[in-house]
Amino acid sequence: MIKSFRSLFLVFLTALFIVPQTAFGFGDLPQSNPYFEDAEFLKQEGIYTDDLFQPEKTISQKEFIQWLLKSEHFDPNTYTIRTKNRFLDVPVQNSESKFIYYLVDLGAIKIPETRKFMPDAAMRRLQALRL
Repeated sequence: MIKSFRSLFLVFLTALFIVPQTAFGFGDLPQSNPYFEDAEFLKQEGIYTDDLFQPEKTISQKEFIQWLLKSEHFDPNTYTIRTKNRFLDVPVQNSESKFIYYLVDLGAIKIPETRKFMPDAAMRRLQALRL
């Protein structure tokens, strides 16, 4: 009996350390967290692929926009920016620019007189999930 218990325990430990973290969700976000399902959705959809969610870490505006549009299956490779008005801090050749300018083209983001978007401005990830 003790030998079979040890064997079972060793199998469990092996699975715990060898099976990819994705099989267990995020290592730093317990299932009891009220935002676990939302974070898990991001992972399952390929929107967020890290093993740790880091719920207290900030997220930039550009990263949040990417999450939002990836969740709607937006493909930046097939999108052509239509607006001629541009942000000074979001160059068109930047890989994230199509995500931002897509929302400009839809009218969801307005370009202010300063023509600044501040794509790296931070927000808490949990704040973003609440939106």
